[in-house]
Amino acid sequence: EAVHRGLKKTVALKVLLPEVASNDDLRARFLREGEAASRIQHPHVVDVTDVGEDGGIPYLVMELLVGETLTSVIEGNKRLEVPRALDVLLPISAALSEAHERGVIHRDLKPANILLLPDGGTKVIDFGIARVLQSRAEARTDAGMLLGTLAYMSPEQVEGRAIDVRSDVYGLGAVL
Repeated sequence: EAVHRGLKKTVALKVLLPEVASNDDLRARFLREGEAASRIQHPHVVDVTDVGEDGGIPYLVMELLVGETLTSVIEGNKRLEVPRALDVLLPISAALSEAHERGVIHRDLKPANILLLPDGGTKVIDFGIARVLQSRAEARTDAGMLLGTLAYMSPEQVEGRAIDVRSDVYGLGAVL
């Protein structure tokens, strides 16, 4: 939690630890997270407002969200009735659709990356391994790479084959 100097607004500040920031691949992936999330202007996606580096330490500035992850609800043995499950998953589906229109594949949709807000709203968070497509014609991504959370990965993703937006749809089905 931090306060934006210019706006005097409370924000969330996400930084990489210095020992992680020294890894060029991890630093680049972290900065891509900011790029990916900032492309998506949707009420059910965390709003990233700035990305950069200070003293070699990459950072993301985003809206400060308060709530609980869908994981914590599930682990608390709280059963979502069908209407509430739909209230959670339909907006997430719309958020993914917008992400896909903007050329972003989340690649790690899971209950831990779905935040339930006190007002009943939902947000998709953590675009840390998202893939940003360079053009709409680029339909597949990163063959041979295994990134994501196994229980929510599409078969293609588990096998290290090229994936596309359908992998996020599979992940949403696994969450349901």
